[in-house]
Amino acid sequence: MKSCCALRITALLCLNAVACFAQAVSGTILGSVHDASGAVVARAPVTITNNDTGLTRTVQTDDSGDYTAPSLPPGSYTVAVQMEGFKRISLTNLQLGVDQKLRVDVTLQLGTVTETVTVEAAAPVVKTDSSELGDTVTEHQIKDLPLNGRDFVHLTRIIPGVVRGIPGANIDGAGSLAWRASASFSANGQRTRDNNFLLDGVDNNETWLNSVVVFPSIDAL
Repeated sequence: MKSCCALRITALLCLNAVACFAQAVSGTILGSVHDASGAVVARAPVTITNNDTGLTRTVQTDDSGDYTAPSLPPGSYTVAVQMEGFKRISLTNLQLGVDQKLRVDVTLQLGTVTETVTVEAAAPVVKTDSSELGDTVTEHQIKDLPLNGRDFVHLTRIIPGVVRGIPGANIDGAGSLAWRASASFSANGQRTRDNNFLLDGVDNNETWLNSVVVFPSIDAL
């Protein structure tokens, strides 16, 4: 059974230490449902489907027309809303990352539920539901990118804003000390001690060098 590293592998570039320790291995899809006039649509069923696994979850909008679906595995999703008096609308190709809050707002059009409107989703230009900065290193990148020493932490350096935490450290130094120091990184100017490493949800922080205790094999990620 393959390990799931919190970051998956992903580096959540948190704005403070408190946010770092709130990392999760799932994401949230949330949004609001309105009609064409802009009026909120309450009690509308919102069906969220994972395109990779077939996992389906249905939630309802509240009196303000808002909905939220937390604890969803990362992956590609389709969000569909079907309400009496409106055309069924389906938004596809929604990419949800680790610990991401993905806003999907829906505008319903008058019609019958037998009519369907399908929208190919585009990535939002500005994220308005979270102040966190984050990115995900995909399975494709883990398999195909060259890694000196097969150290998974080096993958964080392909993310904008991440630099080596201890500039002189490298895996050619003496023993495990240099190895662990090489895993230290700084995200968007934050101190290396603000990083938080979780392995399958378990604390994996080495406090002296602000690095990793257990280095899982690249093949296990």
